[in-house]
Amino acid sequence: MAFPALPNEPARDAAGTEFSLQWRSSRHARRLLTLGLAALFIATVARRPEFAGLAAPALLLLAAGPRWR
Repeated sequence: MAFPALPNEPARDAAGTEFSLQWRSSRHARRLLTLGLAALFIATVARRPEFAGLAAPALLLLAAGPRWR
């Protein structure tokens, strides 16, 4: 079993072959972020705090998510 590479070292599998690691947010995370930002925008423009209440759970879920896979 190979250990994860350090940030400044290339990643290698068990056979020693180099490969690149890339991180992308999941589709669910992008949807949560879109929902949260849209609700905050609407709350600001409409001056209605109810929409900020809609944004809070989505943004809290994103903030509390795991940092590493």
